[in-house]
Amino acid sequence: MNMDLNILTDTELENINGTIK
Repeated sequence: MNMDLNILTDTELENINGTIK
């Protein structure tokens, strides 16, 4: 999971975090 997240950009991570929350 962590390795896959590292591939994503900060913006994509923020979008994912917003979707999860």
